[in-house]
Amino acid sequence: MDSSEQVGLNISQRFIFKPSYSPHCTNTNVGSNIFMETDELIKRSLKASFASFLFGTGLLVLFFFSNSYFFALASITIILVLEIANLFLLGSLARKGLKETENRKRLLSTAGIISMNIPIVFLYIYFVFTLFDTVVVRFKNGTNETLTNISIIGCDERNIEDLRPGQTEIEWIPITKKCIENNIIIQYEINGVVQSEIVYGYVIDGQRINHRIGDSEKLMVGE
Repeated sequence: MDSSEQVGLNISQRFIFKPSYSPHCTNTNVGSNIFMETDELIKRSLKASFASFLFGTGLLVLFFFSNSYFFALASITIILVLEIANLFLLGSLARKGLKETENRKRLLSTAGIISMNIPIVFLYIYFVFTLFDTVVVRFKNGTNETLTNISIIGCDERNIEDLRPGQTEIEWIPITKKCIENNIIIQYEINGVVQSEIVYGYVIDGQRINHRIGDSEKLMVGE
């Protein structure tokens, strides 16, 4: 049958099957898809940035209390991987911001938030390496008397203010050559008598130490 054959009420089959479009109809799906993709990218980027910050902070805290070299190296590796992911998202936001003028402000604002993670990552890594070369000592006065004229010697010499009974003081002592060759010793005066205690001996790497002042086992007799 010829495609132009008339059917029924003198209407051409070609006219029946020919698609028609209204000049007033526009395809709104394209624009909405662009906005949906942009919103999704912004949401994912913010979630990834926030998750990276929390995860990196958690790893740093765990390393501080565990003092494990393996955990420290694993933490640095994971933090660097998260940083690469943040850089990838940052590049995607920047490219999209250059193309979409209507969303440029939102995209660049999100990129600015993510970029804040970059210096934080370097700060975390610096802090990890600092802990490798630092002895963190938490001193607690375990006596019933106030301690005066307190000083730390044998490594990095420093003084501590008077400690009342039960009071604590945290000291960050950088490891130097003197730490490898000498014990870390605390000297103090109690009831007019000068006493000395060994805190730790011959430090070669970072340590977290809780030292209770007044422990008879660590008291240096004859000092």
